[in-house]
Amino acid sequence: DFYIAFLDPKEWISETLQANDTTIRYFYPYDVPDTLHQMIMDARRAFLFMEKNIGDNPTKEFDVVANNSGMEYPNIVEVWADPGRHERVLIHEIAHQWFYFMVSSDPYEESWLDESLTALLEGTYRTLRNTQQEIANIPVTEFGTDLGPVLYGKIPAILRDFFKERGGHEETIKFLSAYFNEFKYQYVDTETFVEFFNEYHQEDHTEFFKEWLLLE
Repeated sequence: DFYIAFLDPKEWISETLQANDTTIRYFYPYDVPDTLHQMIMDARRAFLFMEKNIGDNPTKEFDVVANNSGMEYPNIVEVWADPGRHERVLIHEIAHQWFYFMVSSDPYEESWLDESLTALLEGTYRTLRNTQQEIANIPVTEFGTDLGPVLYGKIPAILRDFFKERGGHEETIKFLSAYFNEFKYQYVDTETFVEFFNEYHQEDHTEFFKEWLLLE
């Protein structure tokens, strides 16, 4: 396969991130630039997952072109620029770098060895991404498209379940009130919160927090 793209710098923007030994370059139309960083973060996470769990990818550079298509080539893929259609196509085309590029097959006579295994890897990744515990105390730009689901969904649910086993809503309100009154008009970071949490419950719950926070 051979792929070449000529992109007018007046109509395209780009961003670059490192994924282990591979440089990911993401090319995106100028008209919707706000989502570019989220999309390249999605690409980096998928690439790192597959490299860790499937096998090393020796590619020094991997390019993504958001030209509202979905197609794979060695070291370069086409994806949708529309955020609503972007993630699924992106993950699928990245997976093709393993099953089609590095493990090749006849795409005409035995296409299942190409598309079916790629779809299996894509679906497995998406399922695991939905069930894996997320780290919460990272910069907002590192979340990609997971910002809302993690900060507004998964983490509150984790804390809600913790208090549910220790008095429910009433205990939740008591803790939040104690926390507020302890730190009113002060600055709080993650370590301070965990320390107060442990003191409040008179138990060491550090291991509980290590499941979804980066702690020293």
